[in-house]
Amino acid sequence: MGIVPNLQGKSDRIRKDEHRNLIVCPLPYDGSFVETFYMAWEVITAFLAADAQLPKEVALPRPAARTVARYLADRREYPVLDVVEALDDLSQPELLRTKNDPVDVWFAGGSQETLQTGSVLAPIPRTNF
Repeated sequence: MGIVPNLQGKSDRIRKDEHRNLIVCPLPYDGSFVETFYMAWEVITAFLAADAQLPKEVALPRPAARTVARYLADRREYPVLDVVEALDDLSQPELLRTKNDPVDVWFAGGSQETLQTGSVLAPIPRTNF
């Protein structure tokens, strides 16, 4: 399954990418999960590219991103699990509000048949990069 940002004005329909043998799930970007994920990804990749040191400001221009990188750099010599545990007090789980709501299933093409999965889909790896 691939989670991708939904392009504004484009369909958010879940679809199968036949070329990659992947189920593609578009999710809203602005102010939502995908934006938060990409911002966190940016911090981690910049931090690792800087050899677990505080990256240059140009790599992380947003103050909040530099603060997170600084938290990590300050704890560079500690075991990873200890750092995760220590930073748990700074987490804000209330930002990840979840709701369990029943969802109606709408079938494309007007079909009302119950779908059954008879196989497992797996991505097709690229042979060249």
